Amino acid sequence: MFLFRNKKKENKLYPGFLTRIIASVVDVAIATIVIIPICNVIYGIIYDDLPPSKELGQIMTRVYHGAKTFEEGQIKLENDEEYQVFMHLHGYSDIFLEQSVQILILGILILGFWIKTQSTPGKMLFSMKILSHDNLEKPTIIQYIVRLSCYPISILPLGLGIFYILVNKKRRALHDIISGTIVVSEKHLK
Repeated sequence: MFLFRNKKKENKLYPGFLTRIIASVVDVAIATIVIIPICNVIYGIIYDDLPPSKELGQIMTRVYHGAKTFEEGQIKLENDEEYQVFMHLHGYSDIFLEQSVQILILGILILGFWIKTQSTPGKMLFSMKILSHDNLEKPTIIQYIVRLSCYPISILPLGLGIFYILVNKKRRALHDIISGTIVVSEKHLK
């Protein structure tokens, strides 16, 4: 009987898959609200007119609007003079740079929250905290950097590293295991 109660308490200590996903959605929403104005200021300084991704989006919307099929749109796009000028001036390297700036800002925001609070706004909403798995203390900055760097590893193979939470006893995602961290519920930590 004691083992059963202890196991039940242990399960409450580790937030479940759905709770962590909802917290992540909250984090993405908040990050989007914060990052867009910052990026608009940066892009206003870097680019004379529109950032490359918006310019390309406008070109593609105009070209594909009258196309009946995707293939027809592709042919129209390849022959479009404005698209050819865009590719000559920018190519996809400027769009890559633009996206890299956004990812860098997001990474800085996440690391800042982790270092300051051991959490993110979404995790705070559900009283979750990131701890070092070995000693249940505050993780080191290196652990945070490894954890952040391993998000693509968790997400890219069809999200399998995230879904690992469903089968792991301590509900650790792949990025938690690699970085030596664990997410716990603060109210059940004591």
